Order: sequence, then structure tokens, then C-alpha cells
Amino acid sequence: MRPDSPRDVIAWRGRRGVAALVGEGAGFRRTTGRRLFFALATVVCAFALALIFAFAGLADIQRILDRMAKHEEAMRLSLELETAVRYQYSIQAYGALGENSPFGDYTRARKRATELEREIALRSDDAGELEWLREVERASGELDRIARARTTRASGQSVGGPDSGYSLVSSIEAHLDGEFARQHAATVVLRSEVSAVQRSTLRSVLALFISAAAFALAIGVYISRTVARPLASLQDGAARLSSGDLDGRIEIDRHDEFGALAAQFNSMTDSLKKHQDRLVQSEKLASVGRLAAGVAHELNNPLTVLLGNLMQRRNGEGRLAKGDRVIEREALRCKEIVQDLLEFSRPAGVPDRDPVDMRELCEDVVRSLGELGQLPLPRFDVQGSGTALGDESKLRQILVNLVKNAAEAAGLGGQVRIRVASSAKAVEVAVSDSGPGIPAVARSRIFEPFFSTKPSGTGLGLAVSRAIAVAHGGDIAVCDGSGGGALFALTLPCAATGGPRHVAG
Repeated sequence: MRPDSPRDVIAWRGRRGVAALVGEGAGFRRTTGRRLFFALATVVCAFALALIFAFAGLADIQRILDRMAKHEEAMRLSLELETAVRYQYSIQAYGALGENSPFGDYTRARKRATELEREIALRSDDAGELEWLREVERASGELDRIARARTTRASGQSVGGPDSGYSLVSSIEAHLDGEFARQHAATVVLRSEVSAVQRSTLRSVLALFISAAAFALAIGVYISRTVARPLASLQDGAARLSSGDLDGRIEIDRHDEFGALAAQFNSMTDSLKKHQDRLVQSEKLASVGRLAAGVAHELNNPLTVLLGNLMQRRNGEGRLAKGDRVIEREALRCKEIVQDLLEFSRPAGVPDRDPVDMRELCEDVVRSLGELGQLPLPRFDVQGSGTALGDESKLRQILVNLVKNAAEAAGLGGQVRIRVASSAKAVEVAVSDSGPGIPAVARSRIFEPFFSTKPSGTGLGLAVSRAIAVAHGGDIAVCDGSGGGALFALTLPCAATGGPRHVAG
């Protein structure tokens, strides 16, 4: 429901403007959103890339550590096998297999050595490693044959001396020491590879994280400049608007949502200011009108009586004495002022809507002023054509005021130009003069009642004229004319005549 009070009307229009603004915002290109999305996505990708490098480095390190574990396991097995063979030989060499010694310790030692040889064979996939392992198995088997032969002396079998067993053990130890050294060397190489991968991964991850952090800082500065500042400007503009400042503007010169939002906000503020000015003017005119009606009513009766008495004092020739003529002239002037007050106090109402030829009406007004002979008339120039919708008598009253004011400003020898122009929706009548013009200070108050730049003016003619124009759905604006004087532009709704419209140049 539309409110009636001026304050509520302004607030209502403001809400409508905001709603329209938000509605238009839904159709904007999301340029800022896309930029922010790509910027943040780039930061996330930089951090994700750093994590990928870190995980890839950890995977490489894990693979190298797995290989190191295999080599270390091979070293352990080599040492255990060497220990088992030495234990087996010690039992054999130092008579542990004598008549009074049990055979169980040797059997367990031999079994452990065999298990280790089998485990090494299962874990090995290198041809060279399998070759020395076969040599170890052969020597270990020969060592076992010698040990078992000593346990059966009655067999008559030839058994080698202690040196033969020692040489076999030395051969086995040599092979196992060589394998241990080879595995240890591989472990050292792999450990250096782990260190190199760690350093490389650390450098890469640190570089990526530093780059991502720097880029994130740049994104923060970008968001501050492109999002935070425009939002702060919009917030300040909204705060100024809520405090009643309708002259403030939001300066955001950008081709994105914020620029469009600022432009719409400024447009809404201009619209609110215009509506507020019109509401204030309407209230002012209504208040002054009520006062003027009362004053005019009280003055009209005494003036009527005074003029009636002057009519009775005329002589036989219908003339008055010199002093009475002055009284009559001033009384008539007061009567004119009272008539203006009455005209001003009457509500404009809804005017008639008839086609009015504005060119013809302007020429008739100029002709009428010339016939009255009340002014030292300038040169008049009427051009253009256009047909407006309205009440001819009311429109004549507007043009009489505008043309009379222009003639008084131009004076004798000056020039008044009247241009009638028509467009698809409106007819404009521009009345300009070659006079001194209107000061900028007075221009903002020129349509206020009782404000006049002329010493003898009442300040009601332009106020009444604008009220009539607004009632017709038009308006009157004032600006500097091309000839140095003032230009008053009357805008009215255009009548559809069906024929071509001429726009004055």
C-alpha cells in the first residue's frame, strides 16, 4: 500500500529503488565473482601442488627406504650365516663331536646354517649373489661331510685334517664378508639418495609454499582494493543517505557489479532527491495556498468597495482627479495581486485533455501582449510546431507568464525566441530572452511562491505556472540561454496527431 505523508513516500520510493537495484543486480555479469573464484582457485592449486610435491618426495623416500631395508636384511642374514658356520666349525674343530659329546649341538648349528642359506636364496634375485651362495652351500656341505665322517671312524673312510675344515670356513667367511661389504655399499648409496631426495623435496615444497603465501597476500590486497573498498564506499553512501544527505555520490568508476551498483545507487539518490523536492514544494505550496486564500478573501472585499467608490467619483467625462487616478491604479494592482493569490490558492485539479496547437497558442499570446501595449516590447521570433494535450486556457496562462517575463527581461530592442519542438512523447516550448539572465543563487528558488527577481513582482506567476504544468503531467525548467539571458523550457505530454512531427532546430 502506497503511503501518503511526504516522509513515508520518500521511504517507500527508496525501498522501491533498492528493490529495483537488487533486481537489476541479478542480471549483472559476475565479473568480480569470477575473478575471486579464479584467484582463490589459483591459491588452492598452488598449495595443492606443494602437497603433491611433498607426497611425491615422501613416496620416493619410502621406496628408497624399502630398498635399504632389503639390503640391511641381506647384511643381517650374511652375518647370521657367518656366525652359524663358525659355530658349526668350532664344534667340529675342537672335538665337540668326540665319543663322549652329543651330536645335537652340531645338528642344530647345521640346521640353522641351512635355513639361512635357503632364506638368502629365496630373497636373492641377483645372478652374482646366487653364484657365491652356491659356493657357500658347496663349502658348507663339504664341511658337514667332514664333520659327519669323524663321527663314524669305524667306516674306514678317509677324512681330511683340521686344515681342510679351516680353509672351507675361511672361504665361506670371505664370500659372506664380500656380500656384506656389497650390501653395505648399496645401503650407503641409498642413504645418500634419501638425503638428496629430502633436500630436493624440501626446497620444492618451501618454494611452492612461499609462492602460494605470496600469491595469497596478493589476493588479499586485490580483494581489499576491488571488494573491500567499493563495499566501504557503498556503506558510506548508504549511511549518508540514511542521515538525509541526498547530494552525496558514490564514485566507483569500474565496469563490474560494484560500478553498476554505484551508478544505480546514484540514480536512486537523484530520484529520491527530485521526489523529495517535489513533495516539499507541494507541501509549501499547499501551506502558502491556504494562507493566500484567507488573505485574498479578506482583501478582496475592501478593494471592491474602494473601486466602487472611485467609480462613483468620476466626473461627467468619466475621469477622476489626479490623486484618485493614483488610488485607482494602485487599487487595480492590488486587485491583480489578490487575483493571483486566489489563483494560487485553488487546487490545480485534473485539467482537460484536448489537443492544443502550441505554435498557434504561442503566436496568439505574443499578439495579445502587443495589443495590450503595457510593455516596451522586444522582437519576437516563434518557430517550430507541436501539439500537446491539456487545457488551452491553463496553458495560455503559463505562456503569458513566461513570455511576459521574457519580454520584461529583454526590454525594448531586445529579442525573445520561442522554440516549439515535438518528440514521440512530449512537446517542449523553450522561451529564451536576451536579458541579463538569472543568477545561479536565485535559480534554485525561482519557482518558490513570493520569490521574485523583479522589484515589482509578486513571485506567484512562476509558482502557479509550474503547478499547472505539473498537473498536466509536465514541468518547467530554467537554465542559461544561448543568447546570454534565461531560458524557460515548458514540457507537456504530446498528442498523437497521426502526422509527421517537426522538431525545431
